[in-house]
Amino acid sequence: MHYRLREGVHILRSTVDPMNAPSFLAGRTVILTRTAEDASGWARHLERSGAHTVVLPCIEVDVFRDARTAARLGAALEEARWLLLASPRGVEAVAGLVGSVPACVKIAVVGPATARRAEEVLAPPSLIAPGGNAHSMGESLAERLGSQITTVAAAVARGGRTDAVDILRRRGHTVTTVEVYATRPHPPKDPPDDLRHLDRPLIFLASPSAARGLVQRARLPPTAQVITIGPTTTAAARELGLAVAAEATGRSLEDLVAAAARTR
Repeated sequence: MHYRLREGVHILRSTVDPMNAPSFLAGRTVILTRTAEDASGWARHLERSGAHTVVLPCIEVDVFRDARTAARLGAALEEARWLLLASPRGVEAVAGLVGSVPACVKIAVVGPATARRAEEVLAPPSLIAPGGNAHSMGESLAERLGSQITTVAAAVARGGRTDAVDILRRRGHTVTTVEVYATRPHPPKDPPDDLRHLDRPLIFLASPSAARGLVQRARLPPTAQVITIGPTTTAAARELGLAVAAEATGRSLEDLVAAAARTR
């Protein structure tokens, strides 16, 4: 059941018996800062663990659909033997721009969620990064290719991390990057969403943009515990004055929950 605090902010109240839920999540409030669409699945999982979930979108996303981007991506895929995809949204952007990937192009993805989306709308991936991040994807593909030099297309977010691209280029591979979407922080809200009444909420942050969007749209209680994904997000959050309680080692919900468990 959703409770609207203000436009764009919802609380999902748990209906699970707290006695049957993990002790550190039962009755806890978890603030999810992804887009509403992306956060909904996480909210349902957390509700089943006894948590109360606030869906507070702190980023906005622009998926590119213009003819120029479609032409650039199409040309890159004609030359490529591999396509790098670092997020489900990147998968969807590629599908929207070119419809399908040439049969001769193999797909490498950053993790299971991206793999599932690729299989649904493009094709089953040939490589899933074991570490769940772009660095692991680049290292895994480079290891698989060995001494073979090839051509790679990378569908990327504007201003996103370049770990996989950098690794492959250092190994001598030709990599063409095409920006297929962009994320930006939620703009400042006046008045901001006042969440200071919440008791020791956990805040899940997946990107520097989300961290900035959070401070621009909400007032937080001093007891809030921020859980980040990766060192870049951690650094951005701290620069913005947020107290980071733990950093997740991967990008999944399970990784964030595991990091949150360490704060007990």
